[in-house]
Amino acid sequence: MVWFLKSENDLSSRQNPICVLKELISADQACVDGLMEIQDIEETLFHTVKVPICPKATKASLVIIYNMIKSSKEKSGEIALRFIRMGLIHLILEILVDGDKSVCEKALGVMDSICSLEEGRENAYENALTVPLLVKRYVCRTRQRNSLFRVFGSFAWEKMRVPLLRQCNLGLSRSYW
Repeated sequence: MVWFLKSENDLSSRQNPICVLKELISADQACVDGLMEIQDIEETLFHTVKVPICPKATKASLVIIYNMIKSSKEKSGEIALRFIRMGLIHLILEILVDGDKSVCEKALGVMDSICSLEEGRENAYENALTVPLLVKRYVCRTRQRNSLFRVFGSFAWEKMRVPLLRQCNLGLSRSYW
């Protein structure tokens, strides 16, 4: 299946293997461990998100990346660091700009898992659009406030959360805070 994912010629031939991999890792943690041992799988998944085939494949790739990062954090965090160094945070921010609700929710889950690592938080801090995109996408549009605050919690911005949201003129009631 990974051979099909790595083929550069036909984008449509990568959709089915990525969906099958998503189902496999959802069913068995050992599949995640086996997937992490495959050479260049991180680059292949990153490329699948970067050059979207279809929303279904993008969502499946994000779920696989999330599970790999979650499993990696329990061990050494090495795979998460590879994704960070490839530029996954920047790619997630691009997804948040114009992605649909379901894709954005999966991207936010990946962002949350990446930002639980020191290097991930530093990478997110460096991008000036991180907070405005999170606020715009999840408070103004989808009202996924719990998801938004979980990511803000990952950034360790407890004291900055309320002032940042007020600066965005969101008009949220004080009772919410």
